[in-house]
Amino acid sequence: MAARQAIMSRLRYAVGIFVVAVSVRGFLLSLASSGDFLYGRQTEAGFHSADEGINVSVALSRTGNFADPFVEPTGPTAHVPPLFPLVTACLFRVAGYGTAAAAIRNGLNIAGLGLLFASFPFAASVIGLGVRPGGIAGALAAVFRRSGRARYFAGAMNGRPHWSCCG
Repeated sequence: MAARQAIMSRLRYAVGIFVVAVSVRGFLLSLASSGDFLYGRQTEAGFHSADEGINVSVALSRTGNFADPFVEPTGPTAHVPPLFPLVTACLFRVAGYGTAAAAIRNGLNIAGLGLLFASFPFAASVIGLGVRPGGIAGALAAVFRRSGRARYFAGAMNGRPHWSCCG
C-alpha cells in the first residue's frame, strides 16, 4: 500500500508539473511575434535561423546532409545533437518552413519540456532525495527558464542574461 501511495504522489507531482509547463509555455507562445514563433525567416537564399539546430534541420531537409549550422554554409557538422535536427527536418519535409511547421515544432518542444520537467520527482526519488525536492525543482523549471536566446546577449537586455518565463 505504501508503494502505491508513493507512486501516486510522484504521479500527482508529474501531472501537475506537466500541466503547468505546457500551460505557461503555450500561453507565452501565443504572445510571441511571428519571428519568434517561426524562429527564423525566409530569404531569397532560403530559410535562415539564429538557432544552429534549425539551420542543420533545413540543410538536412533540403540536401540530406547534417551540415551548415551557421548562416554561411560551413559543411558537415557535429555542432548540435542529432535528434532535434532529425525530427525537425522530417517535419520540414512534411509541413514546409511556414507557420504550420512552426506550430507543430513549438508544440513538440513544449510537450518535450513538460515531460522532462515532469520526470524530476521520479528522478529525485530514485537518487534518494525524495519526491518533494524533485517536485519543487520541476515546478520551478516549469515556470522559469534561463534564457539562452542570442538576442538577449546582443544588447537587447544590455548584454546581461536574465530569467524569463519564455518557453
